[in-house]
Amino acid sequence: MIAGLLFSLIGYFLLVAYASYQAKQQQALIWQDISTPFIVVICWVVLTGIGYGHQSISHFIEIPIALMFLGALYNLKILWLAKRFANRPWLLSLLGVFTVVLLRTFMPYLPE
Repeated sequence: MIAGLLFSLIGYFLLVAYASYQAKQQQALIWQDISTPFIVVICWVVLTGIGYGHQSISHFIEIPIALMFLGALYNLKILWLAKRFANRPWLLSLLGVFTVVLLRTFMPYLPE
């Protein structure tokens, strides 16, 4: 599990590397953007720990799904919508937590 989590986080950071570079060049990189993947993973661990959703080892795939979705949103936010969401730095974290809750709720019902 630790290796899968590490690979998922590395994949996320590779996915958002260019957008992060652009944000740093524009001086728009904030701490919420950097901490969001960790918030998502911690939220997933807490929800799994308290028993929310179905408990199965096969649901470790929820972390990479949430991080890929979050990476796509981050790229969209930085590369195209930076000026529009500049005053809402918490929005990406909120969407990430909402994605995790939805995945924990509906993942067993999705077709394989």
